[in-house]
Amino acid sequence: MKAFIVHAWNNEKASLYHPICDGIEYINSTIKTIKKTFESADIEINYDANSFKADDTIRRNFQKQIKDANLIIVLLDGLRPNVVYEMGYAAALENKKILCLCEKDATILVRNLYPDPLSVPAINGEKYTIINPKLDIYTALSDCSDLFILKYNRFDMDDLEEQLKNYLDENPIQTSKEQRIQTTIQNQDCENSEDPEESISRKSNNAISEKDSKNPILDKSASDDCTSSSKTENLPRKYVWELFKNGKDEEIQKIDNAKLDPYSKKTKALSFFRQKKISDAIDAFKLLLNEKDALKHSAYYFLGVCYLFQNKYFEGFTYLLNAKLNNYTPKTGSIDDLLDMIADEIHFPGWKKLFQQNS
Repeated sequence: MKAFIVHAWNNEKASLYHPICDGIEYINSTIKTIKKTFESADIEINYDANSFKADDTIRRNFQKQIKDANLIIVLLDGLRPNVVYEMGYAAALENKKILCLCEKDATILVRNLYPDPLSVPAINGEKYTIINPKLDIYTALSDCSDLFILKYNRFDMDDLEEQLKNYLDENPIQTSKEQRIQTTIQNQDCENSEDPEESISRKSNNAISEKDSKNPILDKSASDDCTSSSKTENLPRKYVWELFKNGKDEEIQKIDNAKLDPYSKKTKALSFFRQKKISDAIDAFKLLLNEKDALKHSAYYFLGVCYLFQNKYFEGFTYLLNAKLNNYTPKTGSIDDLLDMIADEIHFPGWKKLFQQNS
């Protein structure tokens, strides 16, 4: 696995102008600590221009390093334009994990943009000394305020190392293959299910009028075709589907399974899946494994995808293979693509040949 550090370069010439250097004289110590911590976790760190190919431009070299890395570490200290550019480039890449760091007393490097920061001419003819302003990340990068930013103390590298170790424990870095699988499954359409009214041969007699705003689950005064004195009588599947189409997942999830027919149970399972409540979705889809083939086969597919979310590749592979064996075809995505990626991850390249022999 690889990580790439985006950072401002320490300009040693700045010390000729001012005894406090350019404001990031500590940055090399920060990089050494990051390198030590990540390499101890078997993560390769790249950050030096010397690691680039000489026959390419700096921009292309940086872009290649960022694309190849599993994690981008951005040192915001100094907030140099190049750092912001490279951070933006990384953020634009799909599923690229970014870790931002900023020293608690970091400044914005503006002084060394001048040839002589000790003697900058003003409009009135006087000359001034430029001082780097303090960096307030949430003001300077207000539209990135949702990013996780690790604050550290330049005088306590041991604490920085501990913070980085905690970050790695809580945010395991995925391999490129794992990232590819996660990207693919997150693009699966949770609405692979058609309207239950269209997926069965007969129309339900319990369809709710669009004008009826009452909730048959909560409102005891709802019409008799929506509720029943019997706790086991099913709610109209059209009603449950309308809730799903309108994004009322929480409302669906509160419905007792005893009130749902098999198609509405699938709708409930899809509501969990859409909200990425994967454990609940798995439990809900497993309830469909004893139902008629159409429901069972779609449950195979969604269970496979759910297990992939949990990085349980063997379980995911098994359910997806069952879906394929039963000729289930999702409306979006491809079962073969998912199976190919999992097979690559679990080192089972011959799955297609085995499938053909047994199908």
